Amino acid sequence: MHKYTPVSIESADGYTLHCRYWPAAKPKALAILQHGVVSHSGWLEKVCIGLQNNGISCLAMDRRGAGENHESKGDVPSSNALFDDLDAVFGWCSSKGLPIHACGFCWGANYWVNYLAAKGNKVHSLALFAPSLFPSALITEQTLNVGDSPIADQRPLTPIECFTDGPCFRDYIEPDPLRLKLVSTRFNRTMSEFSQAVWMKVLRLKTPLLVALANKDTVVDNDATRKIVERFTGAPKMLIELPGMHGIQFDACDDLVDHLSDWILQHANQKT
Repeated sequence: MHKYTPVSIESADGYTLHCRYWPAAKPKALAILQHGVVSHSGWLEKVCIGLQNNGISCLAMDRRGAGENHESKGDVPSSNALFDDLDAVFGWCSSKGLPIHACGFCWGANYWVNYLAAKGNKVHSLALFAPSLFPSALITEQTLNVGDSPIADQRPLTPIECFTDGPCFRDYIEPDPLRLKLVSTRFNRTMSEFSQAVWMKVLRLKTPLLVALANKDTVVDNDATRKIVERFTGAPKMLIELPGMHGIQFDACDDLVDHLSDWILQHANQKT
């Protein structure tokens, strides 16, 4: 069951989104996973396989302009385009007739929070791992150039050395041909829009919330994130801290899968 099925989903403006789908043999739920800025759906493969083995089907979507989405590489025209993309993905996933759960890694967490804040509660639960709700000083002390250009000529702020180390970094992340190396200023503008007061949007959610932090993360301000989770009262919540760097899905995959699986199955029948 481990091999994924390629899925193409057309967004409202005709843009084709490439996704990877891992169907469980007897699925009890379906998780939609969203990667971060420089990564793509392949970085979430081990998590998806683990969830699949636990009876949870997974659709990992390549964000517009990232991964296998080679059209307009490194560019996002607007936040509305990203919302339309998730609308299309939801339409595809809804046809499976399963409880839908959202999972976001790094900036994919901000993407999900903004989408749910704009569209209402459409999922049974939300899981954020190594979320960039509060970036560390390593990120905030850099200059983010924003503008209207669709040309990908800006380097992402997060150094790839922050994700993990050892063989996984040398053999996979560093040579990864699908890793996003340049983004446009209007992608940066959208990223900035999604970061503004994102913590307030989290606090207004009424969705069960799981947050997983990495104890060696140099990209995320873990202390600020913990404080927001403590203040969250809109639904059941859980905060866990796992060993590893920002690429928590590489450094603590088995533990992450165990927690995610238990969380999703616990809330599989939560009303949306």
